[in-house]
Amino acid sequence: MLVQRTVDAWIPIRTGSQDEPPIRARSHLQTTKFLQALPAILPRIVPEVTHSVVDAEAPPPEILQYLSRNSRFIQSRLFQVIHISADVSYEDEGQAVEADNAEDEAMFQSAITAHYLSTAVRLAFQFSELASPGCIWAAEGVTVVGDQLTSEIEEKHFISELNGDDDFLGTWPSLIDIPIADVIDWVVASNMLASAFAETRIQRTFAAFTHVVGQSMSREGETLFRAMQGLEAFYCDGVGDLRRQLAEKVRLWLGPSAAKTNIVGHLYDLRSQYIHGSGKLQYWRGFRDAETEDAQTVERLSDGVAFAVRLLVASLQKCVTTHSTDIQWTFSGTTTTWKPG
Repeated sequence: MLVQRTVDAWIPIRTGSQDEPPIRARSHLQTTKFLQALPAILPRIVPEVTHSVVDAEAPPPEILQYLSRNSRFIQSRLFQVIHISADVSYEDEGQAVEADNAEDEAMFQSAITAHYLSTAVRLAFQFSELASPGCIWAAEGVTVVGDQLTSEIEEKHFISELNGDDDFLGTWPSLIDIPIADVIDWVVASNMLASAFAETRIQRTFAAFTHVVGQSMSREGETLFRAMQGLEAFYCDGVGDLRRQLAEKVRLWLGPSAAKTNIVGHLYDLRSQYIHGSGKLQYWRGFRDAETEDAQTVERLSDGVAFAVRLLVASLQKCVTTHSTDIQWTFSGTTTTWKPG
């Protein structure tokens, strides 16, 4: 039996109204492009979402109150609540339901359709970080079927280390803004959505990236671990000199930096200190101010995290722009490519 529902979603989007003008302008432009592209990309991520419309329709008062329950800023100029209305359908292969259970079955079917939309939206926002690094921030949203609040949509923060000043796109390695549709094309072609597990080199790199996107701003150590996990998945083979492999292959894939020192090698050294526990480690939610006590250690970690994340995103962005779905390392670097349809 084909089950069909119209599912509404309301999601608060950060406006960037308090950012510096160049950052605010880029954030507004890329967020607008992303929202305009959503109706086309949602079915590519989750085929059960067959049609959708995105607009700025104000949520009902009870929905707005629910969205604001954790932060009063949701109703301020810092956020704009966007509305998605989507047609969702799926084939229910279950047996016929007794009349006494029909209402429960209808609620269950509505919950399933809401889950399909929330999954598609969550993944679209996650993938937006590769398309427009450091731009798009969504607070927790909700889905509604009829008049029933059905499920929540997980919040998505941008990677704070990439929400820099207006010239950050030009720093080595350079980052760019990519149409979200191109990112989705690459994700689909690379079979990122075909399994719960990443197996190929590029899939494993992208899986680590999704964990980076999922970290909060207070988890720098975890962010460093996931970013380095992604870099080693992409650039390193075997158990040889990983530091040298990383430095040489980064230069091959992303080009040389202007730095006179081996900054990628130094990043690997920082990674080793934190992974093996030989460097200073902050307590989780400690009661001392780490920056006051040792500003140099805090800054070194923060700079290392920012650099590692930047390397990871730049490496994946080049995969998107060169249509690379796999790579085998030789001295020249060879890629397996695909052509968009």
